[in-house]
Amino acid sequence: MEEQIMSTINYEVFNKLKTRMKDKFPILIEHFLSDSKKYLATISMGMSESHLDQIINAAHSLKSGSGLLGLSEVSGLSESLEYKSKDLHETQQGSINELEHLCRQIQTAFSAVEGDLRAELDKAKIMSIL
Repeated sequence: MEEQIMSTINYEVFNKLKTRMKDKFPILIEHFLSDSKKYLATISMGMSESHLDQIINAAHSLKSGSGLLGLSEVSGLSESLEYKSKDLHETQQGSINELEHLCRQIQTAFSAVEGDLRAELDKAKIMSIL
């Protein structure tokens, strides 16, 4: 299972950003984790209330932030949710069940990388003490 978790992060992108941002990288991760929880909550609320605009906006933001960090699975699933929500909103093509399935997949993918991101934060805290 750990191999699946590891494969959801593009470490080339992740480490390049880490090198570029230096000591500000942990701050970016903290903001990403906090913001992502809000986006996921907004998506869930949008699902329960059938507010497609909320889902589209939150999925777009989650797609962008996760893409920046190299979280390819979260980013790709968020992109799918964004576009399928747009299709449903604009053309009534698709189903809310399909969106709910994508939402569950995003939650699972996010949970898989959240531990790795928190470990990165712990590592940064230890390095700042040394």
